[in-house]
Amino acid sequence: MMAIFLRLYKVHVEKESYLSYKMHPVATVVIVEVVIVVVVVVVVIVVVVVVVILKEVVVVVIEVVVVVVVVVVVHVVTVVVVIVVVVVITSDVTALEVEDFHTSTPGTLPGRGIRGWLVV
Repeated sequence: MMAIFLRLYKVHVEKESYLSYKMHPVATVVIVEVVIVVVVVVVVIVVVVVVVILKEVVVVVIEVVVVVVVVVVVHVVTVVVVIVVVVVITSDVTALEVEDFHTSTPGTLPGRGIRGWLVV
């Protein structure tokens, strides 16, 4: 997962010789989905701990676990679908870029700049 994120992260080296970091839209979606999953898991852990401490009915724990599994699966599937649709099916790398400051830089591929979004 981290390798995919790093490949979706673009570093522009500007002519003024400073770094400008641009976030790829897919990386943003992946980060949001991961944060949602982490929040859901933390909430479930808290609920399970409270239920165990209060020694409530075990059925509540089972219901919470089922809800968590469904939510996590939905978000993981969302991340995978976004990555597959944008990265794998879209073969034109320039379609993935938000903006390209280096289309006319000598020695680079047209539309890719000094570093493209993906190394293919």
